[in-house]
Amino acid sequence: IPVVVGGPYVTYMDMDVLKECSSIDIVIRRDFEEALLEIIKNYPNLLNIKGITYRIGKRIKRNDGCLQLDYIPEISENVLKRYFTLILDRYRDKNIDGLHYIVSSSRGCCYNCSFCIDPKFWCNVRYRNIENLLIELDVLNKHKRIIKDRVIDFFDASLTSNRERLENIVNETKKRC
Repeated sequence: IPVVVGGPYVTYMDMDVLKECSSIDIVIRRDFEEALLEIIKNYPNLLNIKGITYRIGKRIKRNDGCLQLDYIPEISENVLKRYFTLILDRYRDKNIDGLHYIVSSSRGCCYNCSFCIDPKFWCNVRYRNIENLLIELDVLNKHKRIIKDRVIDFFDASLTSNRERLENIVNETKKRC
């Protein structure tokens, strides 16, 4: 079974991590969704998987590339319903009737502040297709009978960078939730 790691540190230090830690087999740089699925489907054939660094015998190979944000598959209604039920059941005795749900409509940032990791880590800014985002919100809204109180948190460095896009997201979210 290969050991796969990801995150900001290993994204920038991928070669060093693999050289220094022989127990790690594969580093996923930046986005993990597509790469992890491809690793699961194709292991040990990793040659065409974008955004990973891995071992081939004693050599280390680095594949270029970034995920297109619309590739992230629509969330399964059954998986989301099961998630809600498991979370709420787990915390029901703690007087928690709500759910804090995190949504992302983009990755990265359109600015290039010297103190910030976002544009470098996420390959600049990439926007998620709004329809794909709204499908996720529709699934959340469809199961509101399971969740009495819910908070939807947009985890987005660039949510306000495009006013027209933001207004569209806000208006459509208000209609659905």
